[in-house]
Amino acid sequence: MKEVSKESGAKRKKSLPRKSTRGTIKRQKIEEETEKEDLNGYLDIVPREEFAEDIESLSTKYPIVDWKTCVLIENFMYYQVFRGDGSSKNYNILSEMLEDFDRQDVIDLYRLVKERFSASRPEGYDLILWGDLHTLFEPDEEDEIWKNQHEYNVISWSLYDFCGIHILLMQNGIAIHMLTEKKYPLSQEMISKMLKKILEVDHESTQAYELLKFIRSQGNPQLELHEKGVIESGCTRHMTENKSYLSYYKEQAELEKERVAQEEASRATNIEELDSIQAMIERDEQLSCYKTPSYRTRTMLH
Repeated sequence: MKEVSKESGAKRKKSLPRKSTRGTIKRQKIEEETEKEDLNGYLDIVPREEFAEDIESLSTKYPIVDWKTCVLIENFMYYQVFRGDGSSKNYNILSEMLEDFDRQDVIDLYRLVKERFSASRPEGYDLILWGDLHTLFEPDEEDEIWKNQHEYNVISWSLYDFCGIHILLMQNGIAIHMLTEKKYPLSQEMISKMLKKILEVDHESTQAYELLKFIRSQGNPQLELHEKGVIESGCTRHMTENKSYLSYYKEQAELEKERVAQEEASRATNIEELDSIQAMIERDEQLSCYKTPSYRTRTMLH
């Protein structure tokens, strides 16, 4: 009986959480709250009146089965999207569609667009829709839209939570659509502009916070790994076949090379200046020996 009681006592002791574990959990909660407060500074919550209605409509809608471009007169057109129940709705641009679409809708539409132009090249307004969807799902850092980032002035940065897509709207009218979990060839300058512009959302959500952390980690690639407790030497990034990582480290290497060269040049200049000053001091000391009697000589004269 005593042995049983000892074993049960040992089990009870094991089941109790250790003080260090409780301290770690408490510290993690404090860090998470602090991080959330910090991220709130990058959020601008703009509620929509039709928010509740959107949730209900998304739960009852049918899949997208077809689409077409309708041009009435010059500079006046719309995209008509058809669903499985025979209903349809008109949209002027992809950004308008995202107010109604979930992620599967966007995937279905891209599949239909690709199928239609599998053997031909889209033109006119078809090319605009195809280009937006292609940039969204298959970004290529060689495309002009990414090469010209330095020319863009960001007007707004907004998140469509239902479909998990965020949009950059530029002053020249260009809109870049991006999946929240996907990395794109964004320049460091563009990431800085995004964070300064602040993310517009219709409600506070986990996805919004995750997107902000994701974008900030791209602005500082070591941040995400540091938060996970990983020290990154750079080798794993070179093995990912992600050219953006290679270009990032190439830029950093060039900057480091310039910094070292500047430090060496500055050090050499400082050494030359010190040598020059030292030579002047020694010359002045030699002259003072001739011009000023020594302490011993002055004492003897007195």
